[in-house]
Amino acid sequence: VMHEGGVIGLKQWGTPVGVANFPYAAEFTPDGLHLVVSSLGWGDNVKHDIESGQPGTLTAIRVAQPDDLDPRHEVASTATVGVGPEGLAISPDGLTAAVGIEGGIQWVDARSGRVRTHSGVLAGSPQWLLFSPDGKTVVSTGLDGAVALWDAETTAPRATLRGHSASVGQPAFS
Repeated sequence: VMHEGGVIGLKQWGTPVGVANFPYAAEFTPDGLHLVVSSLGWGDNVKHDIESGQPGTLTAIRVAQPDDLDPRHEVASTATVGVGPEGLAISPDGLTAAVGIEGGIQWVDARSGRVRTHSGVLAGSPQWLLFSPDGKTVVSTGLDGAVALWDAETTAPRATLRGHSASVGQPAFS
């Protein structure tokens, strides 16, 4: 962030890093060393890519350190994930990414990009995900009005709460 002559703005820092088409969500790991980006992966024919179930990607970018004289960010890993990776959450220890894809959640090692598993029990794609502060539970919400609780270790669903008359937005723990 820069502040010059009463104007506040953003200034590019370090080298640009490319990710797949249509980046949708991004989140830093808790240590601030990586930025994880989910991309929908659509090409020029978006309608076709949606209808054909084009898989998305998850990219982990190693972020340069603030004191680097020549800051260079670099792609640490890229993983192919399921269709429509819109929701994204990083575990409190920074090791796991939960990615909301069509039908459920895909669990990915946030740094290596290794896909652990896919847990699917939902009709749609979770739009918002959040790890509990202790990292043991993930809550997912979405446009279908469902709230689902997931066991972060086993990746199994714990409960799905239905009955909301509209979409459910970003979850929070208190």
